[in-house]
Amino acid sequence: MTRHRFYVGTQTKRGNPVLPETWQEIEHNLTRIFAGFTRYDGIGAWQDDVGQVISERCRIYEILTETHGDHAATAQWIRDMANQSAVLYTHEEVHGQFV
Repeated sequence: MTRHRFYVGTQTKRGNPVLPETWQEIEHNLTRIFAGFTRYDGIGAWQDDVGQVISERCRIYEILTETHGDHAATAQWIRDMANQSAVLYTHEEVHGQFV
């Protein structure tokens, strides 16, 4: 089983909030592509080149699939839809079961 995660900032490259209809379209398409997802709201923080700590709210979409595949193209689509500089995409093999 593969766990895919997409980390998406809640503000565009220009610092405006991502519009609700953009989130709706992203979530509609994730459901269409993967048949579902889990969403977490989070905060990311990092240190810039001059040592200042920057933080940003984000949405984390997590999807479990039975197939082994890379969905970097989906991350690129999300990046473009949400007008982001970048979207972090991770995937890893996991073991899980419904009990």
